[in-house]
Amino acid sequence: MEGHAIRSRAALIVVLVLLQQASPAVACKVAGEIESAVTLISRAEFIVVAEAQRYAKPPDSDVVTTGPAASTITFRIVDVLKGEPPKVLVLHGFLGERDDFNDQPVPYPMVRRNGRRGSCFANTYGRGRTFLLFLATRDGVVDLVPSPLASVNEQVLKDGDPWVAYVRKLVVDRRGAGPS
Repeated sequence: MEGHAIRSRAALIVVLVLLQQASPAVACKVAGEIESAVTLISRAEFIVVAEAQRYAKPPDSDVVTTGPAASTITFRIVDVLKGEPPKVLVLHGFLGERDDFNDQPVPYPMVRRNGRRGSCFANTYGRGRTFLLFLATRDGVVDLVPSPLASVNEQVLKDGDPWVAYVRKLVVDRRGAGPS
């Protein structure tokens, strides 16, 4: 009986030490409202559908964080909805092999699942998958429009995607309304 009590205490101590060292999963929260598609369109210099192809700069390790990535990915632009984007598009992020479509109805009220934790931005792109990207130039570098929890880089279907159709219609409607 005494041996069982010692083993139980030892197991309890191990569990407590592991729990103390574990970092909790933190959901992202922002003050104020998540920016709508209309606001993102007005803030974006370029809006493109692009395919994630390969690392321009691979990650330093196999560790993928929810925060800003030092690694960069080369994208191939397959469609332009707004602006005249650069010929070569390279964004910070990680390449993954899994789909991460937004699970909300269009118009998306928030970012896809990958961006709902940690840094408030989705930073993983499925290799060979297509994404609708809202882009702006900051300090001479083209990057995603900085908008926490907003749908600035959603994975989309190659053909007939409802998010692309919705954003395209808003862009066309805004053009008809005059300069933004």
